[in-house]
Amino acid sequence: MSLEGYKPYSHEATISFLKEFHKEFTEDEINKFDRFRMLRSDSEYRAMPVSKEDAESCLEFSELLINKIKLIHNEVSKLQLGKDSKERKAEK
Repeated sequence: MSLEGYKPYSHEATISFLKEFHKEFTEDEINKFDRFRMLRSDSEYRAMPVSKEDAESCLEFSELLINKIKLIHNEVSKLQLGKDSKERKAEK
């Protein structure tokens, strides 16, 4: 998000950013992310219990999500390096 000039102030903003700018995430993935965001919020601010199954599902999903984000980050970094290299050549 920061490479695009955005600062995430909430998990909702992150989800909206993913929907808008990263079509690599399926609707199902976005919905799961949002569901787990709500579970976390409910447990943190309303003292609602989280089932063992939900907690395990969240951990599994987070591993998949993190790996996908790392892949996207690597691709964006490569593009940025190529862009920077082209700009340096143009300055010479």
